[in-house]
Amino acid sequence: MENLKIIQYLFNQNVNTSIRIVEFQKDFTLFSYFNNGTLSNTVSLKTGYEFIVSSYFKHPVPTPDDVEYAINYLEDEIMSVKTLLNHNEKLFLKAKSLIRVITGKDTEYISVTRQHVEDVFNQYAYLSMGKTLSNVFTEYNHADFAQMLILREIMHHLNFEEVNIF
Repeated sequence: MENLKIIQYLFNQNVNTSIRIVEFQKDFTLFSYFNNGTLSNTVSLKTGYEFIVSSYFKHPVPTPDDVEYAINYLEDEIMSVKTLLNHNEKLFLKAKSLIRVITGKDTEYISVTRQHVEDVFNQYAYLSMGKTLSNVFTEYNHADFAQMLILREIMHHLNFEEVNIF
């Protein structure tokens, strides 16, 4: 029901294109496809943030190997479903916690490019290599790292240039 309210809002804002809403859950990631305000398909992948943390992040701060194993898993899962490839859709991510991670601010909605997501993810990658936190991060936690990793892989492998996070 909440997705329907979101879709109505987006269409009232003259977003008149196909929309993909992604939701990160603990054990899975849900992709919902909307055309003309109507849900047309859903796909669920076993790529939830807690699943990634418990399966791949074996150290207090994941090592480069931990991250690489998680990336390999995510790539395989994401690329296994060909309908996930972007076909001129707008990508929306339901993950308010990532807004603060990405911007350092508490806002309701942001729109960021794939390059910006990559830049934020790289801060986590540097942390895994033993570097210190950048001034963007006020604290580190596995769930945020996993969500940034999942988002990065979705945008990269499914060919989304921009994500709208709410």
